[in-house]
Amino acid sequence: MKMVLAYIQVHKTSEVVGRLHRAGFKGLTVYTVHGLSAEDTKTFYGGHHPFETDRLPASTKLELLCEDGDVQRAKDIIVQNGRSGFTGDGLIAVMPVDSVQRIREGG
Repeated sequence: MKMVLAYIQVHKTSEVVGRLHRAGFKGLTVYTVHGLSAEDTKTFYGGHHPFETDRLPASTKLELLCEDGDVQRAKDIIVQNGRSGFTGDGLIAVMPVDSVQRIREGG
């Protein structure tokens, strides 16, 4: 099992989440987050401004739990529907998940 993390532009959220849902992916969590990438640091601040958290650009963070065999399909959907071709489109990271336990099912 894998955890797919994706940071995408806010205006692409509905399109990406809708496509993932229609493709049968479940176990998706969506957050609005604020932060800077290496590219953002150069373009947004130009390296000359103090770090002001209220000025950080917003992004959407997706967390998708999926089977190993579905990872590439999920990544393809995110890229195809989240890409604008401009700086700041986001990134995708994939991490292994050792175990999953539903809280209501107990120990």
